[in-house]
Amino acid sequence: MSLISLRLPSFLRQLAAIGLLVAAFVLAAMVAALPWMSPDKPGIAFLLCIIVGFALIGRALWRPRPWAFWLIVLAAVLLIPAVALSRSFRRIDMLAIVFHKEFGMQGATLAGLGTPILQAVLCALAMVLIFLGLSSFGRWRGWHFAVSALAVLAVNPVVQYLAVSQLNATVPSDLARHLAEPKLRPADPGAVLPDVLMVYMESTDRQFADPAVWGDVYAPLEAFSKRGMSFTRVGQIAGTGWSLAGLVATNCAVPILPRGPLYRTNFEEIEEFMPEMTCLGDILADRGYRSAFVVGGDLGFGGIDTFFRTHRIEDITGLRELETVYAPEEIAKSLIGWVQDDQMVFDFATGKLAELQAQAQPYALIVETIGPHGDNGFLSRRCTEDGQATFSRDLSLVLRCTIEDTLAFVAHAEAEQARLRPGRPLAVVVMSDHLSAHPRPPAVAPEYEGANTLIMVGAGAKPGLVVTKPGSMVDVLPTMLDWFDWAEDPVAIGLGRSLLGAGKTIVESHGIETLDSMLTTDVELANKVWAVAAP
Repeated sequence: MSLISLRLPSFLRQLAAIGLLVAAFVLAAMVAALPWMSPDKPGIAFLLCIIVGFALIGRALWRPRPWAFWLIVLAAVLLIPAVALSRSFRRIDMLAIVFHKEFGMQGATLAGLGTPILQAVLCALAMVLIFLGLSSFGRWRGWHFAVSALAVLAVNPVVQYLAVSQLNATVPSDLARHLAEPKLRPADPGAVLPDVLMVYMESTDRQFADPAVWGDVYAPLEAFSKRGMSFTRVGQIAGTGWSLAGLVATNCAVPILPRGPLYRTNFEEIEEFMPEMTCLGDILADRGYRSAFVVGGDLGFGGIDTFFRTHRIEDITGLRELETVYAPEEIAKSLIGWVQDDQMVFDFATGKLAELQAQAQPYALIVETIGPHGDNGFLSRRCTEDGQATFSRDLSLVLRCTIEDTLAFVAHAEAEQARLRPGRPLAVVVMSDHLSAHPRPPAVAPEYEGANTLIMVGAGAKPGLVVTKPGSMVDVLPTMLDWFDWAEDPVAIGLGRSLLGAGKTIVESHGIETLDSMLTTDVELANKVWAVAAP
């Protein structure tokens, strides 16, 4: 029997032990449910509570437990994937989870998620220890264990997300009626079509433009934006919060939506990706463009290959294709977990650009980076001391590296365009694919919060124009069509409206919070987007 047990009466020992274990539960629940909270100090306090609490309980701690105790263990195990995801990417995005469950995560591994996974496992273990201690008191029946398991489930981020979604009243939605077919102008045979270069900067949103928090890390992008048009209030709506969703939103002017209410029937057996939607690739193909896409990850991840091929972009390059181009030693130096670094992506894109610029037809080149991804960034070789690409938690360093690589590539493309294709303008679009997924970002000024990067330069873009019209990523495609003068006013396509026009965007009409509720429950809209017949 412990020294603490000897000095305290039995009822006081029990009361103190229960109080400490309840405090431990609160601490563990906070770490599980609040991904932005650092676990260090709560972890120390938790250990003290457990150690002292167990000492007070004494031998009773080790008495046998009935089978119902495994309900608590099961609930704790279910915490692990949910907490790991939320602590890696700041939030639970059920649309993203459902989408990747159906379309797959080919090529992806758990590399780089070691710390969040460890934290999640420790949270689960903490819950088991807490209820091991609490069940030492009195005669616990099956329903006691069932209620305790429900308490563990209640702190699960996925359960909390679903509970909040169910509690929120369904917002009536008429968005399906606002899906617009683009009124495209006929191609003028005598017109010179602009070549198009689009670079998606992973998670590099406008929060990093706050100099009071991030210093001058975003300054090169600010300087670049002065050469053209900068859109500073492009927010994030439901179904646009992960990389492919950002690509779909900006290329097709619609978010990725569940194919049924409350995520019950979603993406099964899909062979074509939104086949009835008119997307950028379709518009470019109709105008005689040759289009290409380059990324450092596996093209099978989340249906990237299905998406681009459905919309007539056949020249797509990913991880496996890069491995056939570069020497094994270079592949090894550039590989970070399950992706090639941005340096290799831009190296390959430079060669692809030369190929596109050498032919006569207009071209579009789309490049996607990986750099500032979640809690663990992907740092390119040239930015490391040993020349080996690696994971890095130094977000400022990763941002600088990605931004420098992006702008160096754009500068090269512009110089080669002027040299090789002097009579054809180059339209450059630089944007984030979605908001930063870092789980613990510092607070920034309101004008920098919740806005994606979107910059359009060249091909007649107005230098120094700053557009503050509220919108979302679905408004990028109609804004490009307006910029190129390819569509009739008011320019609209899908759910998107031109940010250069006078018409209201769906964000202006509804606000992001209401819009999110509409998007996640609008079955009619989802069925139209996916070309699914109504039941």
